[in-house]
Amino acid sequence: MPGYLSLKFISYHPVAPGTLAFDLAIVQTNRRTAHILSTEFELWFGHSNRQFLCRLGPDITTEMTGGGAQFVVELKDEAARTGCRLLWHYSPDQLQRIDESRNGGKAILYIYARFTVQAIWPRPKENPIVNYEIETPGSENGWPLRIEIAESDWIALLSDIGFRHPAMDRITWPLLPPAFSRAEGHLNDAWLHYRRAEPAPALAACYKAFECLGFDLFGKEVQRKDVLDLLMGSAELTKQEAVLSLLRSLQCFFQFGRHDKGAPVKLTQNDAQMAVVCATVLLAYLAPTKQS
Repeated sequence: MPGYLSLKFISYHPVAPGTLAFDLAIVQTNRRTAHILSTEFELWFGHSNRQFLCRLGPDITTEMTGGGAQFVVELKDEAARTGCRLLWHYSPDQLQRIDESRNGGKAILYIYARFTVQAIWPRPKENPIVNYEIETPGSENGWPLRIEIAESDWIALLSDIGFRHPAMDRITWPLLPPAFSRAEGHLNDAWLHYRRAEPAPALAACYKAFECLGFDLFGKEVQRKDVLDLLMGSAELTKQEAVLSLLRSLQCFFQFGRHDKGAPVKLTQNDAQMAVVCATVLLAYLAPTKQS
């Protein structure tokens, strides 16, 4: 049942690798004493179509009993509040689901809460009334608590925690040598355009990442084969030819983002996703050979 507690959003921030914290305040909205005995929190996301993501682990910053198994939080009278930190142990797949739901806009999250409360209602000259209630707290922006993260802030958050894509979580992000610095810059631009739902600039940046390798490695414009001869000189000829064919095919695909010739090709976010993942994996494949 709706109760007399309210949630107020304060901030969000990473607290450890793989963990994001939501700092909230639990506010009392009526003249009573409320002991919060237990809590449940769920994280949802989406715009018009909300989707369940996971349960959140609470860490209410007041006295706990039973080694943290239950909370005993006392809020006396109206406007009393206590701090509440919720920990989200996110996975790459969860981040990707939220990122895809944005469609190039803000990320929208929702926090559903349910509290078990011992409510003590004062009565003049009589013993107080003590009730045990299940409450679903609202917030300043209604029920449930709605958290909107601007696109620029969401992109910055993903950059801070080093998230690219679930596929990249299973592949080491390339530690590119100094000779790959400009290629790495273009690759980072490609990921930024991808996050902004800008497929054409994302593909164009992937194209530049490979075209500039000749300048970085030789100081002048050279053929792609010359680049691979330097990077894969010890590899079998058949392998070099296969990688060269792959690079040429990818560059033809990336070229769709440049629209230099012919009619523009309609590009989607799926095209951008395929481009940035393939570009990252291929650069990671070529770079260690150069370093060895």
